[in-house]
Amino acid sequence: STQSTWDFYMTSTIPNFEARLNCWVLKFRYPPFIQQVAEQIDTLRDAANELRNCKAFQRLLRIILEFGNVLNAGARQGGAQGFKMSDLSKLKDLRSSDGSCTLLEFLVQHVSKRDPLLMNFSKKISGVNKAKNVNIQDIVAMLSEVKNDMKLLEQQLERSQSSPPIPDDRFFEVMSEFRNTSSSGLQLVEERCKETNQTLKDLGKYFGENQQSFNSQNFFISLSNFCRDFDETRKKVESKHIVVNSID
Repeated sequence: STQSTWDFYMTSTIPNFEARLNCWVLKFRYPPFIQQVAEQIDTLRDAANELRNCKAFQRLLRIILEFGNVLNAGARQGGAQGFKMSDLSKLKDLRSSDGSCTLLEFLVQHVSKRDPLLMNFSKKISGVNKAKNVNIQDIVAMLSEVKNDMKLLEQQLERSQSSPPIPDDRFFEVMSEFRNTSSSGLQLVEERCKETNQTLKDLGKYFGENQQSFNSQNFFISLSNFCRDFDETRKKVESKHIVVNSID
């Protein structure tokens, strides 16, 4: 067939045709890839900074901790110094002894009366809603893969220089320019990724998460879900004018 003839011609006249083809694929995929990774890194850094700097959210966490210690007074869990962010999802399921309300409903009502400025805390940490879709380890793996592809490109450039010249072959010219213009950008993104990875580890440590098992994506998912639950419960309490006097 015509396609088979063309394939044979290309592979027989162009040295290392498949490897060269992979280099071209890398060249065309690189710009959108590096932009996407840079944006994902910014997303993680912004979310981490919001959480570290949001006093309203940190105040709310202290209130939740106080509630937990009151409920667990005399129990083994009483007097806790902190809790995991994944525990926040339990607030909407824990109910008062008479079953009239959830702990989250009580929390919302308490905050609305005692510290109303905290009611819109979720708007100040909205970055978690984007950050929950980004996994820093996936970024590390993708950058490592592209770095390996760059090494293969370098090998092909060296082969191209040492091989007999091919008429009208611009592989070395075009790919050398690509290598020169992209290498510094890749190195910069790698450095930012490394810094962001450390920022996320520091974030987990700041909020008392287990350093061995800490997963930043799961952390952001827990926070995003809590923000959603809190806001939905706030609307529910406001619409029904729920009045809660005690959680005992």
